[in-house]
Amino acid sequence: MANKMQSYIKEQPAVLAKLVADKSEKMQTVIHALGDRPIRRLILIGSGSSNYAAGMAGAFMERILGIEVFPVTPTGINESGLLTQNDTIYIAISQSGVSTNTYSLVKRLKEKGKFVIGLTSNPISEIAGICDQIVDIGCGEEKTGPKTKGVTATALMLCIIGLEISKDRGILEMDDYNRYCLTLEKMAADIADNITCSKEWYEANYKEFLNEKFTAVIGAGPDYFAACEGTLKMLETLYRPVCAYEFEEFLHGPHCLIGSDLRMILLLPQNNDTLRMLRLKEYAQARGSTVYTISAQDGEPEGKNALHLRQVSERFLDPLVKIIPFQILSAYLSESAGNNIDQPRFSGFSATMGSKFN
Repeated sequence: MANKMQSYIKEQPAVLAKLVADKSEKMQTVIHALGDRPIRRLILIGSGSSNYAAGMAGAFMERILGIEVFPVTPTGINESGLLTQNDTIYIAISQSGVSTNTYSLVKRLKEKGKFVIGLTSNPISEIAGICDQIVDIGCGEEKTGPKTKGVTATALMLCIIGLEISKDRGILEMDDYNRYCLTLEKMAADIADNITCSKEWYEANYKEFLNEKFTAVIGAGPDYFAACEGTLKMLETLYRPVCAYEFEEFLHGPHCLIGSDLRMILLLPQNNDTLRMLRLKEYAQARGSTVYTISAQDGEPEGKNALHLRQVSERFLDPLVKIIPFQILSAYLSESAGNNIDQPRFSGFSATMGSKFN
């Protein structure tokens, strides 16, 4: 029986296309509220998938705004100096709008007189009620724990926020702004094809994926956050040991896991680290590891273990498409494994931990 996650995955092309089409309208009120307020940095606050979506978008936002962008968790920022920075805009991210830690942090920020933008799909939520401005990510409700369309919509909306602020403040030339807009349009239009080829990749390999092995998902730069989100999807649906590693981190200690009990998924970047990752692939395979690759570019490697998604002309947007295969793998492999992911694995966990409003 198909789970809800599979249906939400299929809704992504329409959700993302509408976000791109409505980008200026969605941002109009926020741009007006920001006025000429100086912005030296953006702090992106979220937990779980919201945090990883912020990380996936952060490098692109830095690139087009020319300022510092910090993705942080609510607990991570509490002990830092980021709460008291001047000329800083805070974006509180919660798809459901019911994250208690994010809510508490927004209250603290407001007490300090900080400007906070809420990014959510629930504009009448607790978090939305205390932010200065609200941006609706427009994905609708996801009535299942593992989020899909909300993650890609959050990451894309953050990219749009950066793009619209850059245009309004004259940071980007109009030719560059229009070029980025076309890139986002194409990326959204290609999501359906990326879902299809990810499903084909899964079907070619699902028998191997069914085998219980430790899986290491490895990404470099912004792809690391896609690796983290992909790992989270697999943990939430398969209930198996999976770990995300930044590429350089894996080479300094975790590489000792290489062997027949290790499955590796490499997110190949559009830079020189691709060649180093391919060397790692050959090294690990020679010692018994099963290695899969995911890239948003043409070329090597080939074979059923290699997935080539539609090429993205802006490499800092790669993470937004590289998360799709993990959504497919998680939604369909959990079904084959007999896991009911439409229901929480542990009922009452959020209430016990106080992590969400009821």
